[in-house]
Amino acid sequence: MDFLNNIFCFNSSNFWSALSAIFTGIAALAIILARKQLRFDSWLQAQSLFTEETFLIARKEVYSLKGRDFKLWNDKEKEYAMLVCRKMDQLAHLVPFLGKKRVLKTWDNPLAQSWMILKNFVINERGPNEANWLEKWIAFEKIGEEAVKRIKK
Repeated sequence: MDFLNNIFCFNSSNFWSALSAIFTGIAALAIILARKQLRFDSWLQAQSLFTEETFLIARKEVYSLKGRDFKLWNDKEKEYAMLVCRKMDQLAHLVPFLGKKRVLKTWDNPLAQSWMILKNFVINERGPNEANWLEKWIAFEKIGEEAVKRIKK
């Protein structure tokens, strides 16, 4: 043991400081890799969400409602609107992991188009005669408004 003690200086504070620095570096690398994995997983989730068959159908149906007062929509059209609002809100909650610039660069048009069509529907849904929940789909609203500004430039 004296031999190892002489080589590695286990009793030296320099040895323990160096060892601590090495493990701190390893921990920092693990955090960086975990962050990249989280971003990748979020990207896959967003891609999966946007290509889901029911969401594609619902978005197409909602786009066909452009220019029509939501009060005139039938029950099926309102179901499609609810689905699109939920999914867009779900995507909006991934923004902190993906980055707002990246989300807007990738999906600004569908976000903007959906928000412009569904805005009054969302406002009504938040009211006392419906959900009575002022924060309902607020993430969709925020990213939708950003997307509208972006496409109107």
